[in-house]
Amino acid sequence: MIKLLRHSAIENPWVYRIIMLVIAVTFVITMGWWGFSDDERTVVARVGTHSISMDEYERAYRNQERAYRDALKEQFTPELAKQLNLKHVVINALVERQLWLDAAKQMGLIVTARELAQSIAAIPAFEKEGTGRFDPDVYRRVLAVNHLTPEAFETAQREELLIARVKAVVSESTAVSEPEWADARARQAAQNPGPTSDAMLPSPLPQKQDRVVRSYTDQLRRHADVEIYDNLL
Repeated sequence: MIKLLRHSAIENPWVYRIIMLVIAVTFVITMGWWGFSDDERTVVARVGTHSISMDEYERAYRNQERAYRDALKEQFTPELAKQLNLKHVVINALVERQLWLDAAKQMGLIVTARELAQSIAAIPAFEKEGTGRFDPDVYRRVLAVNHLTPEAFETAQREELLIARVKAVVSESTAVSEPEWADARARQAAQNPGPTSDAMLPSPLPQKQDRVVRSYTDQLRRHADVEIYDNLL
């Protein structure tokens, strides 16, 4: 099944990206907004002074498991969850999310009320059918179905925008050097012999930006006080 996922990512990258997007979106509705206690027995990880509770982790795990099941249908099994090491995927995602929020705070980044409102109004799930426009009643109904209050959702949405903003700051500082362009041309020529031009050459920039963001994440983790209690997962 792992090979199948890898093969699908190569043959149909948009399907794979959609699956990853669905999984990422699940974290918008799984953060600790409910005021959990800091009882040592309920804490499964710590990121600096921030605690990740058992309830927070279990909610994120259930939602991510559901996202995989919705995307893969009967192909998603408990065995696949073990192969994917889903427990650690979830806890590491929660840890990294907090690291990025801390980085945004250190950089002094903010999301204005207007930016938050615009991002929510652009979500298709909150549009009134037939109009294509944001509808406050639809918004409240959708949140209620998902057992969320507007305050909780808006807190999470603001945090997601902050994370996207700090990642953009990191990735946009990246540029492609001439040797990297030359390597890209050589790979393109090896894959598609014949005349080519730079206009036909896929830019290596997105891949480099992904690597830079991943490297920055690792750097954040190395310099942060992170503790995960594996025995509780």
